[in-house]
Amino acid sequence: MTPGGKLMAVGEPMAPIIFTSAKPVGERRPGDWGGVLLLGNAQNDLAQENVRVPIEGLTKSECHGYHTPEFNDESSGNLSYVRIEYASRQVSTANETNGLTFGSVGSGTEIHYVEVSNSADDCFEWFGGTVSADHLIALNCDDDCFDGDNGYSGKLQFGFCRQYPVSTENDPRGLEITQGDGIKQLLTSEKLSNLTLCGNKSADGSREHGGAFFNDTPEVSVMNMFITGFSTYGFRTIAAGPQVDHSQLFDQLPLFGDAGIASWNAGTGNNTTDDPDRFCDCWANPPAPIPATPVSGGKPTGFDDESASYVGAFKDASPTSNWMRGLWVDWSDK
Repeated sequence: MTPGGKLMAVGEPMAPIIFTSAKPVGERRPGDWGGVLLLGNAQNDLAQENVRVPIEGLTKSECHGYHTPEFNDESSGNLSYVRIEYASRQVSTANETNGLTFGSVGSGTEIHYVEVSNSADDCFEWFGGTVSADHLIALNCDDDCFDGDNGYSGKLQFGFCRQYPVSTENDPRGLEITQGDGIKQLLTSEKLSNLTLCGNKSADGSREHGGAFFNDTPEVSVMNMFITGFSTYGFRTIAAGPQVDHSQLFDQLPLFGDAGIASWNAGTGNNTTDDPDRFCDCWANPPAPIPATPVSGGKPTGFDDESASYVGAFKDASPTSNWMRGLWVDWSDK
C-alpha cells in the first residue's frame, strides 16, 4: 500500500505479483483466505448522503468511502500482472468475499492482466464504481466469473472465463449483471467487449448453470462475446418493469454459443446459436479457446482497443493473439 492508501501491485509477465494461500503447494484449496478487496469512494447505488455504505465481505461500513460521483475519477492503485488464488471466505449468511472485490472503485485505478483462480465464490465482482479493466482471467470460480452490481459503470475488455468443474452454488454463471436495490436508481451501465465464457460442460438439474445473466439492466451493453459449455442457457434477461427494454441490449452483436436456448435472444441483430467448429478446446490445460481464423465482430468503439472487431477474447491462433501467456497465468486447480 502507498501512503495514500492505494494498492500498488505491479508485476511483469514473467515476474507477477501473486496473492495466494499460506498452505503448501498441493494442499491449497478454494477458501483458504479472504481475497483482495479494493475500495474507493466512487458512485454506488446504495449510497446515501453523508452515510458510508457497506461492501460485501466486510462487516463494518465505516471501512468504506462515501461513494458519491464526486470521486468517480479517483485512483485506488494499480494491479497489473497479478494472480489471486484459493481465496474467498463466508463472513456471514449471504455475505462472502470474492477472489477480487471492487467496492466503489474510481476510473483512475489501473487493472490489467489479472487472473483470479480457484475462488470459493465469485472470481471478480464490482459493487458500484467506474473502474475499467482489461485482460482478465477467471478460472475455477465456484460461483460467478464476472459479476457487476449497484450501478457499476466501467468498461471490461478481453476476458476469459472457465467455470469450476463442480460448483457448490445454486446458480453459477459466467457473467452476471444486476441493477441492485439501492435508493438512487443509479443504473448499472457497464460496457463489455471481447469476452470468451466457457462453462464446465456438465449438466446438473439441481443448479442453474448459465452463461450470461442480466437482471433489470437496460443500460448495459455487450458485444463480441463467445459463450459455450453452459448446460442451462447461453444468456438470460429479466426485466423487473415495463421501463426495461432488453431487446436492444444485444442488437447487432455477433454472439455465439452452444448452450440451451430457452432465453436466447437470437431474433436481434447478428446473434446466433450456431456452434462454429472454428473454436478449439476451452477445457484443456492450458486451454485453447482461440479460433483458427478470426470471427468478424463489431468495432468496440470507446474501448481501449478499438481494433478488436472480432468475436471473443482472442483474434486468431497466432502466438501473439494469445495474451494468456507468462508466469502470471496458472491453470492449476490444487
